[in-house]
Amino acid sequence: MAEFKWREIEAIIDENALIFAVLSNVKKGVERTYNKTDIKPVIIKNELQYQVSYYYDQKVIHENLNQEDTKKLLERLLGAYFKQGQLYTKASDLQILFNKKSEGACIKKPPTRFQVDLSHNRQKNYLIPEGQPCDFMQHLGVMDAEGKVFKKMY
Repeated sequence: MAEFKWREIEAIIDENALIFAVLSNVKKGVERTYNKTDIKPVIIKNELQYQVSYYYDQKVIHENLNQEDTKKLLERLLGAYFKQGQLYTKASDLQILFNKKSEGACIKKPPTRFQVDLSHNRQKNYLIPEGQPCDFMQHLGVMDAEGKVFKKMY
């Protein structure tokens, strides 16, 4: 187990090497607001940003941040709010652990994720794709000849 260094995290963000990150395991004695945080890179308006998802008991809130704000958020949350962070990068997986004294350690493992999905608005995965005509659905009156689903049939 190697000593944790913030420069490694900053380098991952600066080099756009982050595929996905999960911050979890809220420290005891900290005012608990959300339970877990996910961070993933996304392209919004042709600009790389990081989508941060805050998981509460009953809801999830998303926030889009630039590189600098993402580095500040990681520094603020890791060790002070969360005891554990899992960062998946193109080169390796990093597991960051903090003890009660907020001393950090880093475990480096071979990468398990290799692909980065930068899409912000994903296409819904329907059993019968919209925009492709289906004879059966046309006969039922669900879609027209071009494959467009009628609004009242959604």
